[in-house]
Amino acid sequence: MFEKYYPLLFLVAKKYVQEEQGAKLVAQNIFIDFWEGRAVQEPNISVKSFLYRSVRNQSIQLLQEADHGEDLLENLDHPRTFKAHIVQAEKYQSIQASFHSLMEIQQQIIQLTLKGVQLEEIALVLNLEIGRVKRYKFSGLKLLKTNSKSDFHLALLLVLWDLI
Repeated sequence: MFEKYYPLLFLVAKKYVQEEQGAKLVAQNIFIDFWEGRAVQEPNISVKSFLYRSVRNQSIQLLQEADHGEDLLENLDHPRTFKAHIVQAEKYQSIQASFHSLMEIQQQIIQLTLKGVQLEEIALVLNLEIGRVKRYKFSGLKLLKTNSKSDFHLALLLVLWDLI
């Protein structure tokens, strides 16, 4: 359960608290509370919904304790903001999973391309023919696009930027 939901909860928390340490703290505390039985799940709510709601509540509580402005807190507590954070996190996870499903050579080529390395140099580094590098890059990007339903280019850049 931790491996499945922690990355999503971390991403949603980071959208709220806007810093990595605070987001890690929120996501970790949710699992600690859940496992120690301090978090009480309502009977008709899925675990996923419960965890997302817990992230929102703990993130807002963390910001309140840090004495952030009321305007910021009011905006973050809006249901549309909450839903947008969840959708972004799930898109991110979906594209990241798609990227990790590629062959390792495709991953390497796409990562090097995003770093600005030219195809000729990639061919030298990976000891491949330039035509093979182009085919791996094309087929990898095609698979990513096929597996990613919407906002492909934006989500791909966000996910792969973290992988660089």
